[in-house]
Amino acid sequence: MLVLNPFCVVTLFYAHYAHALSSLDWLLALILGVGFIGILLLKTTSKRKEE
Repeated sequence: MLVLNPFCVVTLFYAHYAHALSSLDWLLALILGVGFIGILLLKTTSKRKEE
């Protein structure tokens, strides 16, 4: 986490600076990221309710 998080932030800033991604790419990444985190959150909360 301490290595990958700063690397990902730097990579995102570089992609934005270099215009490597289109607006659609950013939008799809945001939707997929939020969806993935939502699925993990739902699985975690359902497992906590089972205990």
